[in-house]
Amino acid sequence: MAMNYLFDHEMIHEASVRTDTPVGRRDFLKLSGLAGAGLVIGMGFLDSTIANASKGSSAAEGLFEPSAFLKISNDGKIIVMSKNPEIGQGVKTSMPQIIAEELEVDWKLIEVQQGMLDDRFGDQFAGGSTGIKTNFNALRKAGAAAREMLVEAAARKWQVALNDCYAKEGFIYKKDSTDKLSYGALAEAASHLSIRENPKLKDPKDFKIIGMAIPGVDNRKIVTGTAEFGLDARPKGMLVACIERCPVYGGKVKHIDSTEALKVPGVQQVIKMDPSSNPTRIVAGVAVIAINTWSAMKARKALKIEWDFSDGEVESDENLKSQFEKNINGKGELLRDDGNVDEAFAKCKQVHEATFEAPFLAHTPMEPMNYTADVRPDGADVWGPTQVPESVRWLAADITGLAPDKINVRMTRAGGGFGRRLMADYACEAVYISKAIGKPVQVVWTREDDIQHDFYR
Repeated sequence: MAMNYLFDHEMIHEASVRTDTPVGRRDFLKLSGLAGAGLVIGMGFLDSTIANASKGSSAAEGLFEPSAFLKISNDGKIIVMSKNPEIGQGVKTSMPQIIAEELEVDWKLIEVQQGMLDDRFGDQFAGGSTGIKTNFNALRKAGAAAREMLVEAAARKWQVALNDCYAKEGFIYKKDSTDKLSYGALAEAASHLSIRENPKLKDPKDFKIIGMAIPGVDNRKIVTGTAEFGLDARPKGMLVACIERCPVYGGKVKHIDSTEALKVPGVQQVIKMDPSSNPTRIVAGVAVIAINTWSAMKARKALKIEWDFSDGEVESDENLKSQFEKNINGKGELLRDDGNVDEAFAKCKQVHEATFEAPFLAHTPMEPMNYTADVRPDGADVWGPTQVPESVRWLAADITGLAPDKINVRMTRAGGGFGRRLMADYACEAVYISKAIGKPVQVVWTREDDIQHDFYR
């Protein structure tokens, strides 16, 4: 399964970099919560093609508008989009910190919002602890580019040289004077300037925000219950689905008796789910669709399902242990041959020997698997907790037959990931069911589902 997934991930990445997901000015304003003229800096500004494409009508309106962005409005509001999934590792705070540092702005003035999946952000995933390492320089340049444009806007207004101006805590100051202009006052003028593709970065010794212990931007929302996690997604007309999955790997549904399940108040439909050729996407099962989670779960218990295990693989602790021992005692592949092992053991005064065993482990993040999808003939909106939004888009396109640029992937906070949400099977289920019933649906797993149908460590 691991090899299948890695192969799929490569295909997913290839598909994602080829796909363009434009965000228009109207959509941008809806997402950012800002109206009026201002300055918008794209994270992808290093790509000259993107930079050139960003010029034109939007600049005439006072907006520089690639789809991945930093936004400064003329009323002084500053919004930084966090591009990667937040699974509890803190990137929704730390990534914007990097931009704010180079922007030279008081952290208290920053409003952080979760970005959608957008190719112009570059890779958007959470895994391997690579988020900061792979984005550090690009994020710094995004902040520095905005700072330099604001400095130039002030220099033009005052008709002085660029080096006669400097940025500090959300203002541009003129040297040897008390004159200063706020970023908001300069946003309109800065939006008409050319993007800096190679801005000068700060000396690390001058960092004031990077490296500081800053409370998570969602901390208050989390403790007051207002942060948006996957289960908080509630699109209009949404139904809830609970799935009884085949208990044997590779099995199929032979017969369904849904008579009693359909009698449960609130139940709308019961549908059979055929397995995909790749078992890391959809396994055989029966989905109960209802108006709420309680009804769906109750009705699922009332299902009578006859399973076909003929092609299924039945494992046991004893069988796995036997396979492990056979592999351990067999001839392995020599990977390294450093030093003289036999000599080292011979010279030891005492040799300690032990055998360590570790079972397959379920990841069991605090928030069980869930995902929401609204599939329509002309497009789809999908959202929920995932570590691989790019994978979700590619898989949703494959299931629906829609072009990838017709699928909007939104990211919520995730109540833990630990690698479990590197798989997108639960998102595939939501897309599959929404397409089948023609309505928005949220797939909800129980804790028992999560443990029994995990992709174990």
